[in-house]
Amino acid sequence: MDLFDKIHELLRHGMRNEALTRIYSTEDDSLKPPYDIDPNHAWYIVGDILFKASNFEKSALAFERSCSYRSDDMESLMALANALTECEKPDLAEQALLKALTLDPTNDSLLYNLGNALFDQDKYVSAIESYSKISDSDVELKEITLKNIELAKEKIKPASL
Repeated sequence: MDLFDKIHELLRHGMRNEALTRIYSTEDDSLKPPYDIDPNHAWYIVGDILFKASNFEKSALAFERSCSYRSDDMESLMALANALTECEKPDLAEQALLKALTLDPTNDSLLYNLGNALFDQDKYVSAIESYSKISDSDVELKEITLKNIELAKEKIKPASL
């Protein structure tokens, strides 16, 4: 039996608070033993629980901790970017997404979210460049992306007049 099986079982049954209480100490903002033996995974779970509870600031901190233990963890980097976006910190989300893209440069979800982070910073040309790299394999994502490209182009037009 894996160390985290009970935590995952609690999460599957929607028992987030109980899972969080087992894995995380609010008193000293730390992981509880024995979960601290795999801090990357444990902090990711903490971040995910906090994110789902709309506690975005604390979830971003947990995802940052997760990434600090394994800098090549694509899931943690993507989750960190999502939390930072919810915290209205698109510049920091951009940094996390750029790091994730070094691991998987053709990941459409990463490219899309990077485009959004750039758009939110009024970097419309860069946003269009990121959106334009998205493949045609996901028709629904491509459709949304094309709309975002048009929105970015509209934002550029008035500035260039």
